[in-house]
Order: sequence, then C-alpha cells, then structure tokens
Amino acid sequence: MLYIIVGNDYSKIKKTIAVYTEASECIAISSNPCDYETLDNYIGSRGLFDATKTIIIKNIFSLSEEKSAIHERIADMLTSPHIFLIIEDSITPKEKEEFKNKKVTVQEFSLREQDKRDTTLFKLADYYRDRDKKNLWLEFCRCIEQGKPAEEIHGILWWQIKTLLAILLSGSNPGLHPFVYEKNKRAVKNFSLKELQADLLKLLTLYHQARKGQGELAILLEQYILELFTLSTKQKVSR
Repeated sequence: MLYIIVGNDYSKIKKTIAVYTEASECIAISSNPCDYETLDNYIGSRGLFDATKTIIIKNIFSLSEEKSAIHERIADMLTSPHIFLIIEDSITPKEKEEFKNKKVTVQEFSLREQDKRDTTLFKLADYYRDRDKKNLWLEFCRCIEQGKPAEEIHGILWWQIKTLLAILLSGSNPGLHPFVYEKNKRAVKNFSLKELQADLLKLLTLYHQARKGQGELAILLEQYILELFTLSTKQKVSR
C-alpha cells in the first residue's frame, strides 16, 4: 500500500500518520540519499506472518536524482502488505496527475485557506504602520467579532513595532524579506525612537496585566489602540 501525503498543515499530517501507524511498527527511511537497500527489503517482504509495518519517507520528490528511482518502485509498493507513506511539502500538478494515473492515493492537507483568513490580522500591522488609528480600531473590532484570539492581535502589533524599531536602529535591512523591509523602510520616518519604544513597553505591560488577572487582554488592547499616536507632529519626527 502506498499513500502520498502533501501539504503544510503539519497538525493534520501528524494525525493522519498516527492513524496509519496505530497498529503497526513505524520505520523512517532516509531520503538524502535514500536507503534503497532497506526500502527494497520491505518492498520485497511478503511473508504471510510478517507484521505489517509503516515505512515513512519524507521530501524525496524534491530530490531529482531520487524521484525516478521511487517511481520505478511505485507498482511494487502498491501491492506490498506493508504501508508506505511518502510525505511531501508540495508536488507539482504534473506529479499529482502521474500518481493518479498509477492509482496512487494522494492526500492533501494545506493551510492555504487558513493562511488566507489569517492574513486579515496583517491589516492591523498595516494600519499601525500608516498611523491610521480609526481603521486600526475598526479592524481590531472586526477581528474580535470574528473570534480572533486577543493574543494573536497582540502578537501582530508587537511584530510590527519590533520591525520598525529594528529598521530604525540598524539603519539598514536587519534581515527582513526585501518586500517587508521596503514597505517598513518608507514608514519608519513617521515614527520616533521614543514613540516606538513607548508603544512596545505599553504592549508588554498590558500583556502582563492580563496574565495577572488585572483585566481582559482584548479590553486592554482596545484601550491601547485608542490611546495611540497622541504625539504632536514635532514630537513625532524628533529623533
């Protein structure tokens, strides 16, 4: 039996692997380079009284020199009494069609839709970076209504301020993705070091207040947002 498991939802992938390995011994085979001697031993093991085993190979199709060798063994893996799981982060549509033609089951567990929903949180970072308190507050309210955890909202604001601080203090790209760096580089001139440090300290303080039971994090965050950007223009540009 052979199954291809594809995707980046590692929680679901882990649960799926657990189902296959629940009643069998789990054996991991190296993919770089592939241990074909061990793999072929299990492919050729067909004893009636042999215990079923689950053999796991990870990210082997990303290695072109190994891909053709695995394809040559697909038919035998399909008819083996053992279970073969090939785990891949991604495969091409062409590869997926090839597996389908060979009667291989491909299971996909992708976080793409979840990621798409979660990108709404980055609007909060955008509005902070643009000093747009009104839309930051409105987006915050939408996130709370949609059930976004207050911890995640706190985290995205923390990340945005830390990013601006890193650029301001380094004077160059501190290791960010070029797109993220360029977007924040343009915005950092609208903030002072004092203001960013103060905002970060307030975020840290309210987080600890919530942990100590001195208020709900969502309520503390809303108050924090409503008090943002109170510096005058002169204070704002001052370094």
